[in-house]
Amino acid sequence: MKQQLKNTIKFFSSKFGLKTYNDFLFAFIVASSALTTGVIIFFAKEIRGTTGSYFALGLSEGLFLIALGISTLVWGVIIDYVQRRKLVLFISLEIAGIFVFLTSLATNAVEYAVYRTLTGIFLAAVAPFLVSLVSDVHVAGERIVMFMALSMIGTLGTAVGYAFSLILKGFVDWRTTLKIIATFQLVASVVAFLIREPTRGETEKYVKKLRLIKKELVLRISKKDVLDVIRNKTNILLILQGFFGSLPWGAFSIFFVHAIAEKMQADMLFVSLFIAISNASYLLAPRISQIFDSIRQKGQLDFLPISAGFLTLTYAALFQALININLPKINATDIPSFLIALACLFVTSPEIFVFIIVSLIFPLISAQVGPIVNNIITDVNLPETRAFTRGLLTQIENIGRALGLIICGLLIDKYNSFSRGLAIVSLSWFLSGIIWFFIVLTYRNDVEMIELRIIRKIHS
Repeated sequence: MKQQLKNTIKFFSSKFGLKTYNDFLFAFIVASSALTTGVIIFFAKEIRGTTGSYFALGLSEGLFLIALGISTLVWGVIIDYVQRRKLVLFISLEIAGIFVFLTSLATNAVEYAVYRTLTGIFLAAVAPFLVSLVSDVHVAGERIVMFMALSMIGTLGTAVGYAFSLILKGFVDWRTTLKIIATFQLVASVVAFLIREPTRGETEKYVKKLRLIKKELVLRISKKDVLDVIRNKTNILLILQGFFGSLPWGAFSIFFVHAIAEKMQADMLFVSLFIAISNASYLLAPRISQIFDSIRQKGQLDFLPISAGFLTLTYAALFQALININLPKINATDIPSFLIALACLFVTSPEIFVFIIVSLIFPLISAQVGPIVNNIITDVNLPETRAFTRGLLTQIENIGRALGLIICGLLIDKYNSFSRGLAIVSLSWFLSGIIWFFIVLTYRNDVEMIELRIIRKIHS
């Protein structure tokens, strides 16, 4: 039995790129933090009964994302300054769990918005913590795969929250489901204490050399470091592409499944199963990420932003195809009859065939960009500024997500169509893709500038 368990763990760890003890703890924290989103996606129509409209729901989730973004910047500074980083994460996750529980008690749109906003403030510590710790656990050339694995696990965490809601729907409402999810958040805070925290900058060769010169060196963010981050041209371009690239994702996460249900006029259970089948290729995403890590190891830096640009433009075009396809209606009363009907339509309906093929490609491509972003952040920023930089970028990304979510909610109410709203908001992906090609002009130079900044630290 023990051997079977070990083999199972080894299998999944190889699939998700998890190598170290800390990696598994990171994965649990990320998955637990994403559960709430899955619940809200599934129960969106029921929660609308409390908020009063999709605009109010979109506004509440938008405020959650704005709070997540702004607070990430603050948490990033704290994490870059303190030495006991896991203590910061423990406190933030504890309080986040309490506000998830309070969200379940909301009786109107204002209460729901307030509790979601407060939840976002304390969940915001997760992203900068992970960027800081992952870069100290894994060397350059391993990080893209690890960031991809955590991104993938976060998505799966949302899916688990969605599936959990689906299972419980016949027994409890959204409020009780959120109360249960809150307990997972509290467990995640305890898991944070089990992390074996490495020394800041432990994997960087130049930091090791620096410590030989200054044995008592403590890497902490300073005011000058903050200014250097803001002046960094690559960081500026990452922020721009992050804003435009994030506009559609907030709306996509909440409304896409409802858009497909609207097209097929089918039960949410069947639509969710249909989307899950269509997105099965997402499990292969870490394998592709290994290619980009290999490229980084070889020092072919220009190839990373060029690849990210082409990938972004490609999935932007693919999504327009997905959201504008007129899918046939499927009349089914149970899962077996739905699967049989779907199999027949895959052969006889060009729309279903194209939708499934495009859906298989879309997540495989879109999943690659986020890990490349995180890798570039670690390349062009010092170890003591990475969490802050990730926080700054997350702030802008979440403002983008929030704005996209609010705009999409307004468009859905205006046109009475989930698909129309998503199709319009997702056009900003094309602009994000174009910005990536300007990063080619700055990336290599900013990587080389890190060495000069290290020399300044040595002589300071």
